[in-house]
Amino acid sequence: MRKKKINFVDLCMMIRDERQPEEVTHDGVVYHWDGSDYYSQDAGCYLTGMDDLAYLSCNACIEYGDPVLDDIERKYLRGVILPFIDEVDVIVKEEFNNKEAIYVHTPGSVMKFPSFPKGKMYKGMRKGQYYNPKALGLEK
Repeated sequence: MRKKKINFVDLCMMIRDERQPEEVTHDGVVYHWDGSDYYSQDAGCYLTGMDDLAYLSCNACIEYGDPVLDDIERKYLRGVILPFIDEVDVIVKEEFNNKEAIYVHTPGSVMKFPSFPKGKMYKGMRKGQYYNPKALGLEK
């Protein structure tokens, strides 16, 4: 993972004052708390180093990961959901019985893709993490 050093004194103070909110916005990027770090689906990055908020300054890093999907996975998913991409709420990878599957949620329905052996496909997706089409590079 690539790291970029940043100084978010105002963001740290806001997080500290609000006692670690579920969601924060900084410079137009929305970050969601996932239990250990703040994650932005739209920017495809993590905001780490936010654990010591007792100080007025913080030494945070933004970690930019590799693309979540490889080219083949992106083309396949995009091709399947393109006719209704504007209706897609979330896409998630779930595990069951030592297998994994991709689920596409739209209002009123859930589409399950065929299951695959654990760790063999969609390796960039975090299990149980909700992604929107933009975060996966699937937008029109």
